[in-house]
Amino acid sequence: MSPLYRKIAILSVLIAGFTVGMAYLLISFKVSSVHRELRHARFELAAAEIDQVIEKSLSLGLSFNELTTLNGTLARRKLADSAITGIDIASADGQVAYSTEPGHIRASAPAAWQQLWQPRQARGNGGNSGRWRTLDKDEAVAGATLVNGFDEIQGYVAIRYSIVANRDTQIGLRNQLAPIAWIVFGVTSLALFIALALFARHFEHQTRAAAARLRNPVSARHCGGWQPLIEGLDQQFNAAGTALERWPGPPVAAPSPRLNSQDTSNPAARLAAWVLVSVLIIVGSSIGVIAWYARQHAGQVLTFETRQKAESVARAVASSLDRAAELGIPLEKIPGIVERFDEVRKRHPELARISLVVAGEERYASRAQDHQPPAESMVETVPVRSAAGTSELLEVAVDPRFIARTFSELSLDFLVIVVVAAFITIELIYFLAGPIVVTPLRTLTISIDTLRSGKLASPIPARFGGALATLAHACRERQDRLLRLYRRQRGHLRARLLERLRARRLAPADASSDALLREHVQRLRAVRDQFNLRTSAIKQSVLDPASALGRMRAPFFLMLLAEDLSRSFLPVFAGQMSVGVLNVPSQWVVGLPIFVFMIIVALSQPVLGGWSDRIGRRRAFLIGAAIGALAHVLSSQATTLSGLLLWRGAAGAAWAIAFVAAQGIVLDFTGKTSRARGLAAFVTVIMVSMVCGPAIGGLLADGLGFRHTFLISAALAMLAFVIGWRDIRDRAHITDHKPPVAPAQSSALPIGALRNPRFLGLLLLAAAPAKLILVAFCFYLIPLYLSANGNTAAMAGRVIMIYSIAMVLLVPLAVTQLERLQRRYGNVVHSWFVAAGLSLSATAGLAMLVPNDIWSAVLLVSILGVAQSLSISPQAAMIPTLASREIAQYGESAVYGCYRLVERIGNALGPIIAAACLQFAGYRETFMAISLIALFCALLFVWIYVRRAPDALTDAVTP
Repeated sequence: MSPLYRKIAILSVLIAGFTVGMAYLLISFKVSSVHRELRHARFELAAAEIDQVIEKSLSLGLSFNELTTLNGTLARRKLADSAITGIDIASADGQVAYSTEPGHIRASAPAAWQQLWQPRQARGNGGNSGRWRTLDKDEAVAGATLVNGFDEIQGYVAIRYSIVANRDTQIGLRNQLAPIAWIVFGVTSLALFIALALFARHFEHQTRAAAARLRNPVSARHCGGWQPLIEGLDQQFNAAGTALERWPGPPVAAPSPRLNSQDTSNPAARLAAWVLVSVLIIVGSSIGVIAWYARQHAGQVLTFETRQKAESVARAVASSLDRAAELGIPLEKIPGIVERFDEVRKRHPELARISLVVAGEERYASRAQDHQPPAESMVETVPVRSAAGTSELLEVAVDPRFIARTFSELSLDFLVIVVVAAFITIELIYFLAGPIVVTPLRTLTISIDTLRSGKLASPIPARFGGALATLAHACRERQDRLLRLYRRQRGHLRARLLERLRARRLAPADASSDALLREHVQRLRAVRDQFNLRTSAIKQSVLDPASALGRMRAPFFLMLLAEDLSRSFLPVFAGQMSVGVLNVPSQWVVGLPIFVFMIIVALSQPVLGGWSDRIGRRRAFLIGAAIGALAHVLSSQATTLSGLLLWRGAAGAAWAIAFVAAQGIVLDFTGKTSRARGLAAFVTVIMVSMVCGPAIGGLLADGLGFRHTFLISAALAMLAFVIGWRDIRDRAHITDHKPPVAPAQSSALPIGALRNPRFLGLLLLAAAPAKLILVAFCFYLIPLYLSANGNTAAMAGRVIMIYSIAMVLLVPLAVTQLERLQRRYGNVVHSWFVAAGLSLSATAGLAMLVPNDIWSAVLLVSILGVAQSLSISPQAAMIPTLASREIAQYGESAVYGCYRLVERIGNALGPIIAAACLQFAGYRETFMAISLIALFCALLFVWIYVRRAPDALTDAVTP
């Protein structure tokens, strides 16, 4: 096997192993999480029932210590479910007052329980909503907080149940998935190798055809994507050779040079697109097979658990009726049986019917109040004793729509996993295939394009393998042949000059001969200057800004992913912290870590820009990665809210440092013509992390716990440090057709930049409104709107993910169109795209007119994704034109830091303005009001920046 195909085999195995392994873990975590939550809800509802019994007793005037019949109630509830290992009720001071195990009475509740109670007492968060839970090695606890009518905490209910069934389910699922995962891994590896090998062979054939055409210019062989480059290069070599051969005759016209920055062709662009599509189809199909198999197994597990829950409910209701039989009360004398059934069914949404069958006839029944009652897929029956000595039956029917809804949500979650795995796979391909294929190909392409532009002595690297080496050597052969001809002609001219010098010593000067000789010298110089000829080829390597940006991509993505893993569970994790000396309201606690993180990120942006300029991008990024790794480790060990806030603040500083360093690399390696594309790649990495991080983090937190997920974040940040140490390089000089930037006079906070009205207008009319409407709509109003219409938080998360996916897919397409127009109209097209994006954002609120709440939300985030993809990169690319003097004074990174600061102010204003509007109007009116704000800003932006297109165009095209 050749080295290339050996590398392809290794690449195929790595991609298959990573994607299949990640899918196996995430899918098993998800099924285990759904099973655990479904099973826990069964015991949490039991705790709620006991809570309600105690609350009714307290409302009758009994004190907490006078509930004499409570122990009997607890014993009956324990017998109703064999998985319950014990029930304890503790008073507010932590002493167990009632229990199914006499030895627990008057003993102190476990410290782990009291640690969960303490924050609730300190924050006054009692009431029936005060649910709490613990998980030990073999036992879990579903708890509820007991309160009286004055919302004062009276005690705590703890339902202890075995988690052996949870563990057995997880082990069984993984054991059943493992053989399938291995088979899928093998098939995926083979399919990837075959696909990649076929594409590689096809491209090698094209590359060797290009080399053959260079060696034999009269060959008519078509060389695929190399055709434009090879044709132009052949024309340049032929024109230069003809000019040298005709010398000292009149020079010939050379082909028009082409600017590299605007016309660099990627010979494998179309082929790479097909490769990427093929890889994603293979990987997506593989993950789909694992998800389908897990779905079949999950169907059995979840159906069984639902039946267990229905049976538990039936036994609990039957035990209350058995108690009446023990007291000799006939069924017909028991008051409110149907009302009791209604109450139980409402607390258990998966139940369609509860009925009591007496002598084969349904006597008492409670059914779901639907226009079309659902067909009953499962019915659990429990015998009930009566005072008359006969045996009745209590029937509990499960609503099949509940099972279908559970499976539908599980399927949607599997689809999310497939999408996340696809994006992670793309990043893995970028990282693994870069050194193998992308970097060598880009280096050789840039070299050939430089030669094609008329610089025929430019360097041609030959440190490649396979067909690329063949093409590089063919280029060198043509170049050496041309330079030998130039040296020969130069030698002829030198000999003639020496001969003429010797002749002048022996005879009088011949004016006509001297003039002719001078003309020959001028003509050879003209040919030399026309084709940039030298006596030998330049040895200096070609600068490739795209490769430098590509080396930044992997470590930056890992840093973002490390932080985004905790976004899905950080509020819950903070809610479990002991508040200690921080006596803050309960509604603040869950949001404080996020607030601290965001405020540090926002305020540090302008300052970090100048600091990054001074110490270098590489060093700054490594400092940020090291701080981030340490902050995640310490966050995993935090036990108090103050400690967590401190380490989240450090994580915010680390994130800001890495962000500014990565943005600085983009600014350093791009110019006016390539700035939008560089920023688009920067934004795409952020969006991919936003798609993958919360989804993966939530599953990891469910499967491994919050603290272990923080440790995984630390490992990712450390990996970012290692890769950044190896790959990231600083650039001392920028040569991408851009004037040199004067040294910054100050690195302080560039407040003076805000005195520029055009720069300030961009910030207030484009940057801030874009972020305001994004955060207000996607991250504040959409979750609340969907929740108010009966949808889950998971559904809101799936809808919001559509925005990030749209950004990832559309930002590169938008930038491609922008560059195409930019080559024709200049940088003024940036303002056109920004205006279009703002205007389209303003129309997003109209999606709320759609009557279906889910589809209206999906339409809104889709429109917003399209709008933001149009405007986000051009918006940042306008800054060098609008704030050139401020960049010269403060430095480019500092001015961009000021831009990012205003963006984050827009982030902060979004929820505030949305919440204020909700105080006076409904959801639809709030969406419309914020859309009007965005529309007003868009109209002003068009008036200032688009209407003055001729002036802006003049400024844009001025070198």
